[in-house]
Amino acid sequence: MDAPATPKHRKQLNRDQRLQVHTLYHAGHTQKWIAQHLSFTIRQIQYTLKVPITPQKKTGRPPLLSPERTQHLIQFIRSFKEARQMTYLALSQHFSDWHVGEYAIRYALRKAGYHRRVALSKPPLSEENKAKRLTWAEEHLSWTLAQWNTILWSDETCVTGGRHMRTWVTLEAQAKYDAKEVATQEGKRGTKRSACRSKHKPVPAKRTRRIEVDVAKNEVEALELGDYCTVLVL
Repeated sequence: MDAPATPKHRKQLNRDQRLQVHTLYHAGHTQKWIAQHLSFTIRQIQYTLKVPITPQKKTGRPPLLSPERTQHLIQFIRSFKEARQMTYLALSQHFSDWHVGEYAIRYALRKAGYHRRVALSKPPLSEENKAKRLTWAEEHLSWTLAQWNTILWSDETCVTGGRHMRTWVTLEAQAKYDAKEVATQEGKRGTKRSACRSKHKPVPAKRTRRIEVDVAKNEVEALELGDYCTVLVL
């Protein structure tokens, strides 16, 4: 004896098919005849005659967070920067009395239009700095290659302790970055290394110890510029 086969899942009838069933039924045909004529099952015909002609969207599983709790969660995130940097797991632990997990928090925030983004590593350019850069570019627009070759270019990098991972923040999908969403800078001590280069040869870099980030200035080693460089840009 063969094992009973699992019945195949049959998709619901669309609006046009439901309209056909209702039309044939009201024309006096039986459910069995309609099923044979349209190649549907009797159960599909019975179900179609009980529901509206236009299929209704399935509601699915209701969200675990009520609209009131979702609004409270949004207000908490928007209240201060540290809250926006909390992960979904950290938020679920903060609201432990709600008895929901990180996925419920994520679903509620995404449905409300909030997503996770990488925070800026430094503040954006101010309007004053933009104007200064534009003025500088316009003043040097007509410089020749010989003039650019007289420039001593310098750059620096700083290695600090503390966090070296990207910081994520929770923001609205349409929100723009601003200075408030800059990642917190950790590690007030570090090693700063600067180097200079001209058209003709590189200049040795000097390694210095930084004491205060906002106060200390890197001291560039005294340079023997000679004939190959006449302008120092720092």
